[in-house]
Amino acid sequence: MNKLMCTGGARIGWANATWPFAKLIVTAEKLKLNVSFLGGYEFHKGQIISIKKYGFIPIIGRGIRIKHNIASYPQKIVFWTFGSPGKLIKNIEQTGLLTGEPGTITQQTAPRKTGFPLKIFPVVSVVIIWNLLILADQDFSLSKISGKPGVFSMIALFFAFGTSLAIKKIRLLLISS
Repeated sequence: MNKLMCTGGARIGWANATWPFAKLIVTAEKLKLNVSFLGGYEFHKGQIISIKKYGFIPIIGRGIRIKHNIASYPQKIVFWTFGSPGKLIKNIEQTGLLTGEPGTITQQTAPRKTGFPLKIFPVVSVVIIWNLLILADQDFSLSKISGKPGVFSMIALFFAFGTSLAIKKIRLLLISS
């Protein structure tokens, strides 16, 4: 097996992306995990300490945990799958990525980054634009309460819909690269 591709969910630090927002791609040289809104994580042979089964809810919460030695990545990286984690690990081993050769694993020497692995600028931008559009419809008069959305509120809804479509398109572009 030369290349393994699997769609699922992921937990990066404290953030969780449900299925189908994570894509795992494994070759003999590297393991790549692309997660919408949370970014991409790439591991080469010497950077993976171990890949083990991980789960806390039978059937639903099963996956694999990637232990690594990259200081700039969050310590907890889990890929969720609906299939068997054991079978996924065997398929990863068949790609030739995990060889178990002594000396390929180095221990972490730098402190790990902590925090929420979310790209802040896009999220803040979307929230600000959404709120500005909603506020543009308000006439701030307590005597007039129509209860109907205005033009800018409708634009805000279309903006949210367009943003979600753009995220999906960007995710597909990241996965294919």
